[in-house]
Amino acid sequence: MDDEMRSASTPRWRGEAGRLEVWYATLSDPLTRAGLWIHCETVAPVRGGGAYAHGWVSRFPPDGPPRTERFGPEPTRPATGATWFDAAGVRAAPQQLTGSARSLAWDLSWQDSGGPLWTFPRAAWDRELLPGAQVVLAPTAEFAGSLTVDGTAAPIEGWRGGVAHI
Repeated sequence: MDDEMRSASTPRWRGEAGRLEVWYATLSDPLTRAGLWIHCETVAPVRGGGAYAHGWVSRFPPDGPPRTERFGPEPTRPATGATWFDAAGVRAAPQQLTGSARSLAWDLSWQDSGGPLWTFPRAAWDRELLPGAQVVLAPTAEFAGSLTVDGTAAPIEGWRGGVAHI
């Protein structure tokens, strides 16, 4: 992993109150136009409780209404090691997204040969100059793996999308 990707992907929350950190991926099948959104969130309230992790996954089939399933909340601590988010049976890490939420489960890998897309100047991210910022660390990702819906697995191959960090 190069320095630019490391800067974009390194978790920012270190245990302090009053922080929110998000990892998400959006991807779609260029052939069927089906889509998937996986959203992982760590919340550290200013007061009134400990940090918790939660999120959701939304499936957008080409021929029907979307379905959203939630996971968490559960208590959490700052990330350690290479994993960015690991809570409530959901894991986000370099080139890997796995987990389940009720009737939906996913086991995905992704590759992106390009660099991050800085939606604010990189210095704002690196120096934490703003109260919030976003970087799309993999803006042209290609995904592979599987999506399980109601116990039936379907392959995901060649889906395109992005992985972002807020």
